[in-house]
Amino acid sequence: MLTDYKLILNIKISGKINFVFERQLKLTKNKLKKKQTKMRKITLLLLLLFCSFGKAQECEQVFSIRGLDAFGVTLTVNRTNINCYSGILNSITIADAKLGSDSGCGDYYSFSLNLDGEISSVCAEDLIGLDLMDFTTLSITAADEDDDPENIDLRLNIVSDFTATSVPNCTQLVSPIPNTTSAAVDGILTWLQSPGSSGYRLSVGTTSNGAEIINSEDLGNVRTYDIEGFLNENTTYYVKIIPYNDLGDATACSEFSFSTGSYVLGDFCFNAINLGLLTSPISSRTDFANNNSSPECLNNLARDLYYFIDVPNGSTLTIGQEFNDYDSANYVFYGDCTTQTTIACFDDPDYDSINWVNDTGAVQRVYWVQDGLNQEFGNFRLAWSVKNCVNPVASFSTVSLCSGGTDEFNATATISSLGSATSVTITDSFLGTTQTITEAQTVTFGPYPNTIEVVLIVTNDQNELCSISSEPLTQENCPPVNDTCATAIDLYSVSLPVIGTTDGATDEIFAEGCLFNPVKDVFYKVLVESGVTIELEHTSEDYNPFNYVFYGDCDNQTLIACQENDFTTVVWTNLTGEDQTVYWVQDGYEGAPFTISFQTSLGVNDHAKNSFKAYPNPVKDVLHLSYTQAISSVTIFNLLGQKMLEQKIDTNETSIDLSALAAGHYLANVTSGDQNATVKIIKE
Repeated sequence: MLTDYKLILNIKISGKINFVFERQLKLTKNKLKKKQTKMRKITLLLLLLFCSFGKAQECEQVFSIRGLDAFGVTLTVNRTNINCYSGILNSITIADAKLGSDSGCGDYYSFSLNLDGEISSVCAEDLIGLDLMDFTTLSITAADEDDDPENIDLRLNIVSDFTATSVPNCTQLVSPIPNTTSAAVDGILTWLQSPGSSGYRLSVGTTSNGAEIINSEDLGNVRTYDIEGFLNENTTYYVKIIPYNDLGDATACSEFSFSTGSYVLGDFCFNAINLGLLTSPISSRTDFANNNSSPECLNNLARDLYYFIDVPNGSTLTIGQEFNDYDSANYVFYGDCTTQTTIACFDDPDYDSINWVNDTGAVQRVYWVQDGLNQEFGNFRLAWSVKNCVNPVASFSTVSLCSGGTDEFNATATISSLGSATSVTITDSFLGTTQTITEAQTVTFGPYPNTIEVVLIVTNDQNELCSISSEPLTQENCPPVNDTCATAIDLYSVSLPVIGTTDGATDEIFAEGCLFNPVKDVFYKVLVESGVTIELEHTSEDYNPFNYVFYGDCDNQTLIACQENDFTTVVWTNLTGEDQTVYWVQDGYEGAPFTISFQTSLGVNDHAKNSFKAYPNPVKDVLHLSYTQAISSVTIFNLLGQKMLEQKIDTNETSIDLSALAAGHYLANVTSGDQNATVKIIKE
């Protein structure tokens, strides 16, 4: 009889390698002893073989992509892409992962993993530690979840654990390109992965096989190196990179060389361009420059150029861009390349001019660094001037005259310092009038019609070079009547729908914490009796509005609604037991026309509300009223609250003769049992 035996050999080397040797033996009982003796010999040979291998080691590969979640950006990795190892592969795992931001996964975007046809939803944390030993293809695809496209990063750090069976092969220098004659002087070296390596030794010199710059430095398992400082111009450099692992160094590796070109003027602080030798303005570009400006105020990787100018004590430097075609950033300081005192550091506005007065008591060298946001670069135009005087200091504003009943405004200049002048003259660019002062004070010009632009110019009477001017000053519109809560318009006093605008309005900053960005706002109000339901509706607009609805008064507010939903109807039933004044605040990101409307309904029952009718409206002579229950009385008021007509009724339908009333707006108060409603009536 034949008996099956399965022999499994597990060999563990250095605590990391598990080798499973499996063999199926079909033995007869009388041959078992002989076969077992042979297996012991095989085991001994395998142990001798494995002991000649190196220790287990790891290599890491990073796979990444960036794109919009709304377009389904996908990161794909194939088994053939995993090639950093050599020898015996023990495992492949995802060591780290990035899928957008951790907090955004599931809310702003989601991700699906397709691993050899098996699909699942994942976030980055779900991928860490995932075993890929037997995979063929994986892909991760993003999807938008909030209807707001985001530009996101997808990244996988995949680690291969392997046992090297030989020393690694040599690598290849990637950057600078070997044998190039115009290499960058930033000194950044990069090279290719050497499969099976656990690290690299680097030597750099200016002669063949030289090592005076870097002498066989063990870098560990990295493939880039930044030589400190900048390389010399017009110099040949020699580079040798030796990969290694536990079994030894790569052998017979080639030496690489490259040559730098000439320094570009202004590319570094030490060879900054002297603006004192040039005529303002100048045009240039940064696309050819290196990135070497790194002030704490700018976090960027953009190419930059350096300029400087010497500013005498007591003088004023004015410097700034007149034009650019990219998103620039600028750093201004005085001192030298190692000792810097910041004057300004800014991104926006790009065309902001810096005015700096040298009051240090000595000549100062001021540097302008033409930088870029993130990695931006491009063309620009720079203008500057140095004046041997000090500019006046002033602030400018407009003063509305609308409260006096005129569509006009004044312009003011508040002079806080005359600078180096003993007197300054302020000129109005529109009327041409002037005022001269010898001490700090506020001067007023005007009045001017709305929409007119006025520039106020402050001139140093002793040196016209030190003059300043305001931005154009204007007032587009006078504030609306209902610019404040206290002056809210009663909706019963105007025709429906209400046609309004927030142009010219101010910001009373109502509903703090409710409205994200309250700016210009106007106010409306309406009295809602106890038990009555009101519907307020925003019926049109040509801007992005906010609406805040509350009851109470301007100082005591109870929130009803806070929305940015444009045409959403606000429905509220007054169940407070008292009549309440409801306020509608028309707010938004900017000012523009809009329309709103409202209606009140009798009672709190939807069926009853829909069953009550008052028609025709507008009415010429006779107003017809109907309700599902008996109407007990109807009282007509004018908008001043004066009773114009009252009629006792005890029927579901009735007609009221309004022919004696003058044309205009009226309020009809209708009572049915313990319910009542006020209806706005327009009499033709």
